[in-house]
Amino acid sequence: GLGNENVVEDILDIQEETKYTVETIDELNAAIKRADANDIIKFKPEKEKTINNSFSIETKKTVTIELDGRYRQTITLDIPNGKFNNYAEIEGGVKLKNIKNESLVNKGSIQDLDIYDENGCKIENESSGEIWFVTIVEEANDVYIVNSGDITKISNNSSSTIIRNSGNIDTVTGKKEPAISGNKPKVNDTEKETKAARGLNPRVEACSVPKKDYVMITIPNSPKDSRYKIYYRVVYNKPYAMDVGDKINIGEWTVAPTDEEPFLEKAKNGCYVEAVEVNTST
Repeated sequence: GLGNENVVEDILDIQEETKYTVETIDELNAAIKRADANDIIKFKPEKEKTINNSFSIETKKTVTIELDGRYRQTITLDIPNGKFNNYAEIEGGVKLKNIKNESLVNKGSIQDLDIYDENGCKIENESSGEIWFVTIVEEANDVYIVNSGDITKISNNSSSTIIRNSGNIDTVTGKKEPAISGNKPKVNDTEKETKAARGLNPRVEACSVPKKDYVMITIPNSPKDSRYKIYYRVVYNKPYAMDVGDKINIGEWTVAPTDEEPFLEKAKNGCYVEAVEVNTST
């Protein structure tokens, strides 16, 4: 009708914005249920608290989800009309099933970002953002990555991936070569199909009684079976992501304790802790 074409859009534009701040998964789910269009929900755990459980964020509402704090397990996103801003340290990774286009912004750190979105999505990794490993599955469509931060590795298996890189990307691999503009990756190995090694997330914390150049390290993983051992090392340069089958010189590594308890290790400020699981029978 005359003058009515933009009614829905106009209503969204004038919808009052409410910002919720929640501290637990239950509070997050409750806030999503009562949220209206354009509302912002910020998940920030209580000071020094860590979220140790996996959880999913699922809604068709036009809302923005913001994360801050520390998350040790996988977060699944299914928000076809929503936006997601990350300021947090996500050790377990993000599984992106569906999100409104141009809507995932990372200013924190993400261990693994797995992209399944078949409807198209834009990932913005800002200058402060760090992503260890991005996997784009074959079924994902129209994935657009804008990177001005650091990405260690991208495994691309989609035929419609575009990357604009003004930051640092160490390695690109996978079945399909993406279109890349700007800074080229240090290694482009898209013709080599590999299985990524992942799942070991060392945690580093200050000693309860401060000790100069020492930290407490926890490796919350056990070896697969008696044939395997977990090794770790402290390095000064950012490690590269490894693939299953890669070889290491075990003389440069130390066998990790098997009880998954914190242990003391010398490590100066700015160092990285790297961990791998090794088949010692081969």
